[in-house]
Amino acid sequence: MGYETTVKINRSDLVGGKHFGEWLIFPGGVVVTITGATPSGAAATETVTISGSGFTGTTGVKFGASNATSFQVVSDTSLTAVMPAGSAGSAQITVTTPNGTATLAYNRGA
Repeated sequence: MGYETTVKINRSDLVGGKHFGEWLIFPGGVVVTITGATPSGAAATETVTISGSGFTGTTGVKFGASNATSFQVVSDTSLTAVMPAGSAGSAQITVTTPNGTATLAYNRGA
């Protein structure tokens, strides 16, 4: 999971016509997405619930450049993460899985 491959097929039919095809294949992976986070404006040590899809197998959660203090995958569509220490302001949420990364704009509290 988490890789891609390109398959090219070239063949000729009996009357000399040539057929070409190319496909990009993403086997087995579900793309991770973030659709929301509550509460808005969470401060250090508060728990943020992140909603979306593809969270199974999450390997990391960040608020801005800082790793979440801890996180727990509740289901494929929900996870919780504890806000790390930091200043109030913009702290983009990033969720990383073996199938990719998703981000969501977020403003943290003081």
